Amino acid sequence: MTGWSHVAIVLRALVGPDDPTRPLSVYQMCVRAVIVYMGGLAILRFGKNRLFGRSTALDIILGFMLGATLSRSINGGAPLLETLAACVALVLLHWGFATLTTYSDRLDRLIKGHQIVLIRDGKIEHPNLRKANLSERDLLEALRLNAQDDDLERVRAARLERNGEISVVLKRPIRAG
Repeated sequence: MTGWSHVAIVLRALVGPDDPTRPLSVYQMCVRAVIVYMGGLAILRFGKNRLFGRSTALDIILGFMLGATLSRSINGGAPLLETLAACVALVLLHWGFATLTTYSDRLDRLIKGHQIVLIRDGKIEHPNLRKANLSERDLLEALRLNAQDDDLERVRAARLERNGEISVVLKRPIRAG
């Protein structure tokens, strides 16, 4: 037996078989969980991922896919190394799309969406509110939460941003004197 054969035997004992019909021990699932966690962390750091910061549809879909893919390798439903390789491919694809969107406004809007103006100079843009599937109550709630005010006259602009949050820009107070 060669040295690599011994390594393979030890690894197989640690992580268990990549066969969903053969159950893994608790120990093997724990070892897989640690490997998947460390591998997932390395993959995300390699991809310069913004997943937990500003989330666009591009980021959210990556999060769902990585979670679903990585979890299957912990319980033995998918092969460990192949799963990590698939996750690297997903992060590279995400990185590629994110890079392309920095060079193309059209592609940026197509992949990440666009903002919708909900209030302009104190006036609600009702067609845009309907387009965003928001009620006036939803909008006023966002004003209270994000601007600590629900006086429309004080709002220069409110937008439904690409990440799903409502941003509010208040008018500047007129200074006396």
